[in-house]
Amino acid sequence: MNLKIVASIIIIIFLTSCVLDEIVISMSLSSGEPIFYFKYLKDAEDAVSLTDVRLYEAETKKLLWEISTSDPSLYILYVGERSEGQGTSKNIAKKHVTPDVTFVKVEKLVIGAIPSGFKQYVPNDGKKPALQNNVEYILSAGGATGGRILFKTDGT
Repeated sequence: MNLKIVASIIIIIFLTSCVLDEIVISMSLSSGEPIFYFKYLKDAEDAVSLTDVRLYEAETKKLLWEISTSDPSLYILYVGERSEGQGTSKNIAKKHVTPDVTFVKVEKLVIGAIPSGFKQYVPNDGKKPALQNNVEYILSAGGATGGRILFKTDGT
């Protein structure tokens, strides 16, 4: 199975009080398996420090694979109103718990291979997702900044 990069690399920039370097993700093939490489845009010599990597099906946004250095279920971010029926509503808020965040330097990654310091959360059975031909996927990686790449299997 061959894989090709489709379209372009999409860069996400998270801004704080200073400008952070963006993460660029590239891809190559080895024995039919995609290998993803992580570099900073401005400082390509520096290893990228990550906290999480996710693989989504692009069209459905279905999460297929997630690895993280901390339990993602500890991030609860919801504040709002819930309808109580009959035109009434109730304010609800869930506590946001900030887990200890560990940054791990990652230069390359193969889907299904778990780097030291990471744990797989999706799928919870520990298996790696099977990539399908002619389906677009998004691999995203985050740390202090983030990046993502859109790619597609070509069926040849």
